[in-house]
Amino acid sequence: MNSKLILASSSPRRVWILQKFGYEFEVIPPENVREKPQKIEDTILLAEMKALSIKREDSPVLACDTIVVVQNQILGKPSSFEEAKKFIRQLSGRWHEVYTGYVIVAKNQMIKKIVKTRVKFSKLHDDEIMTLLKYDNVLDKAGAYGIQGLAGLFIEKIEGSYYNVVGLPIESIYRDLKSVGVTPVWEKLKNSGKFL
Repeated sequence: MNSKLILASSSPRRVWILQKFGYEFEVIPPENVREKPQKIEDTILLAEMKALSIKREDSPVLACDTIVVVQNQILGKPSSFEEAKKFIRQLSGRWHEVYTGYVIVAKNQMIKKIVKTRVKFSKLHDDEIMTLLKYDNVLDKAGAYGIQGLAGLFIEKIEGSYYNVVGLPIESIYRDLKSVGVTPVWEKLKNSGKFL
């Protein structure tokens, strides 16, 4: 076990989650993959394209794509602060779904899954929306918010995986990585204080 993993992503949140849980991995951002999902199933297609863009047969590759869906509309990463403000207004006071499609490529097999989490935002006042726009990195996240950041103050309820909303459903990925011989290095967690 403990095969070295390749993460086909430049997302600092995905890097943080894998590090938090003791994985040894190399980050190789995918090349020439345009992230414009039109439907939920596109998360798997985009994750597969990212994984296959990494030409390394000696290590398992993990790739993901995350979207936010509110009232049957897909919210990807906003292209401007105006669009981010529009996204946050749409989420305000409503339930929405977060979907992460992930693909693991290892030797002669490919594992594909989509994980869904439901999230309820509280009703936001204009000053709260402006604070989010000012202090959170809204342009770097699907739906223009990160649950691990300031937006976490405005989450009323969550049904499903918290880490899926961050961008990496580690509970499901742990089991699938284990099936291809990749496990955390538990010794890295000892005395680290990461779980305090």
